[in-house]
Amino acid sequence: MSTNNQCGLSSDKQEKSMLQQLLDQWELDYNRFSDVLGIDRQSLWQYRTGKREFRLSMEQIQRLEKLLKQVDKTFSDLPSDWYRDREVKNPQ
Repeated sequence: MSTNNQCGLSSDKQEKSMLQQLLDQWELDYNRFSDVLGIDRQSLWQYRTGKREFRLSMEQIQRLEKLLKQVDKTFSDLPSDWYRDREVKNPQ
């Protein structure tokens, strides 16, 4: 029986979101990802939970494209909800 406390993962969590998978590949956490893109951490949380519409400036899109290139992806490879947490239900 092993748990991965280093990454904060538990065996009972649902499938990782696309953002979580990318962060693993980039070896970034949410805070560092926010810093790299120049996104306020609170805004990133609101994007992830669906409380705020996801928006990036052109400069932020360019930074994201550079990150995606590191893992052989492009922005168009991402699903429309790539930044959303899987365990969060749609707020309606």
